[in-house]
This record gives sequence, C-alpha cells and structure tokens, in this order.
Amino acid sequence: MKKTIVVGTGRCGTRGFAKAFGGVHEYKTFERFHPLYVRMNTAVRNPFPRFEDRLYSSKLMYHDLEQLHPHKESFMNVDNSMTWLVDGIYKFFEGDVKFILLVRDGRDFVTSAVNRGWAERVELDHYPLECDLVRDRWDNMSLIGKASWMWNERNRRALNYLAEIPEDSWKVHRIEDSTEESLKELSVWCEQPLVDSNQILKGNENTNIGSGRYNKKIENHQRWNEKEKLDFWEYSQELQEYFGYE
Repeated sequence: MKKTIVVGTGRCGTRGFAKAFGGVHEYKTFERFHPLYVRMNTAVRNPFPRFEDRLYSSKLMYHDLEQLHPHKESFMNVDNSMTWLVDGIYKFFEGDVKFILLVRDGRDFVTSAVNRGWAERVELDHYPLECDLVRDRWDNMSLIGKASWMWNERNRRALNYLAEIPEDSWKVHRIEDSTEESLKELSVWCEQPLVDSNQILKGNENTNIGSGRYNKKIENHQRWNEKEKLDFWEYSQELQEYFGYE
C-alpha cells in the first residue's frame, strides 16, 4: 500500500485535497487522536514532548491500517493534526510513507480563521502552550495577531518535524499553485490517484468567499488597514517569505 500523509494549518484546502485524490479527511482523528490531548489538558502542555510519545501515538492511529483495508493499493490521510506526529509516523511506517505540507497564503488563512472564531478558542493549536513567550502577550493581541501566530506555529512545527526525515520523502505544495499539471505531478510523485482535480481547482476560485454560517469579523487582507497589516506580519513575515508570498 502506497501511503501519503497531507498536513497543513487548516483553512488551506485540505478537505478538497482529500476529495481530489480519493483520500480520507481526518482518518480516525476524533476516535484516536483527539482524546489523547483532550484528556491531557493540552491547552497548557505539549501532548507529545518526546519522540517516543509521537511514535506511540502514530502506532495508535495506524497500526491496523492495512488490516482494515487489505485490498487498497493506496492510502492518503489529509489531516492537519498530524503535524504533531510527522517523525513518529515516518518511523512507524519504516520510511514507507510520503508527506505533503499544504500551504495557503497566511493572510487568507487569518481572514478565514478569524471569521470562524478560531482565534478565540483556548485549546491546542489555537492557544500558546505554557512554554511559549507569546502567552504573556496573548490577552492584548488582536484577533489578526493571534491567527497569524497560529498560522506560523502550525507551519513551523510541520517544517521542523519534516526536517528530521529525508528530503525526498516530503514536498511543500502551495494551494494557490494548483493546476491540472501540478496536481498530476504530485499524483505521480506520491503514487496516489488523482480522482477529481476540480475539487481543488474550483475551490480555489472561492477561496475568500465567506460563509453565511459565520459572523464576519474582518475583511479580506486586500482591505486591511496599516495596523492590521502590522499585526499579521509581526508573527508571519519569515515564513511568508520562505513560502514565496509577498
């Protein structure tokens, strides 16, 4: 079975990516992964501080994968929570797995995250851990600043863990760069079938359209004022430049 794990920040096209490649969105995440940190009150503490913790959790997630799907030739899990487990997953599968870090312009992530209330949650990946220096400033930060920190934190964690595995085992893919050709190239590289590229290509056309289910708190970044721009760049400038966003 060819295995691929796609990670990201959320609000970066992961659900459409899973559909496009016939993959799974959040495989057993709520059954096996979420209870691990909910019980441990990880709005305060890192749930996986040691490699052994990440390896154990990877085993818990995937130990029965091939037993449950004996006839599947390929498996893709598109799951932002797996940024916590990259090196553990690689070790568990003995290197027989590839990773894609799915990236979206941080400004678009921030707009989407703020308008969905993500920057107001006190929980893992939404709120700084006890060792993070930004925690002392948190109550005085704007919603844009908080969401910018979230985007930076999630991507940086993924990159740090990906740096621990061979370079030919992972790629970064900017969702805005998705074309029929680039998706076919990814399909060949990770040996996963491209089932319906329109799940991504048409989704990109509507990237910044808000949903009526949410209260609009901020405008798209093209309309941000100078203070809002500064709040964003304070936390995300280095990675924005690294990923090639101007």
